Order: sequence, then C-alpha cells, then structure tokens
Amino acid sequence: MEKQLEQLEDCLKRLVLNFNTVLAEKEKLSKQIILLKDQLHKQVSTTQMEREELIKQYEQEKFHLQEIMQARIDDLVLENNRFKSALENSRADLQRLLQRLPISQGED
Repeated sequence: MEKQLEQLEDCLKRLVLNFNTVLAEKEKLSKQIILLKDQLHKQVSTTQMEREELIKQYEQEKFHLQEIMQARIDDLVLENNRFKSALENSRADLQRLLQRLPISQGED
C-alpha cells in the first residue's frame, strides 16, 4: 500500500509539474499573441498611412499631368489656329494674284 501511495504521489508530482509547464507555456504564448496583435495593429496602421500617402501622391501626379496635358493641348490649338490663319492669308493672297492675271480667251 505504501508503494502505491508513493507511486500515486510521484504521478501527482509529475502531473503538477506538467501542469505548471503547460501553464507557463500558455502564459508565454498569451504574451506572444499580445505582442503579435500589437505588431499587426502597427503594421495595419503603417500600411494604411502608406496607402493614403500613395493615393495622395498619385492624385497630385495625376493633377500635374492633367495640367501639363492641358497646357500642351492649348499650345497645339494656338499653333493650329496660327497655321489656319497663315493658310487663310495664303489663300487670300493667291486669290488676289489670280484676279490680277489676265483672263485668257482660250486658244483658237
């Protein structure tokens, strides 16, 4: 009987030791979970801030490119108008020159 009690006591000691080991591991894992959740929260915040900054940069670049393109379009429209005006002036000059030419009566 004494031997059985000793065995039972040994088993109980091992069980308590295992329980304490598991409890310590649980506490360690709980701390790791809290740390990982903190890191995740920081990463999410950082990612969100970076995303917002990239969107802001994209919008600024888009606006800048639109301004550049609009200025180029305006320049091309002005150049087109100058060419049209030059062509119109040339047409008017040619018409005046043609009016000054004698009208030929055709050859007999």
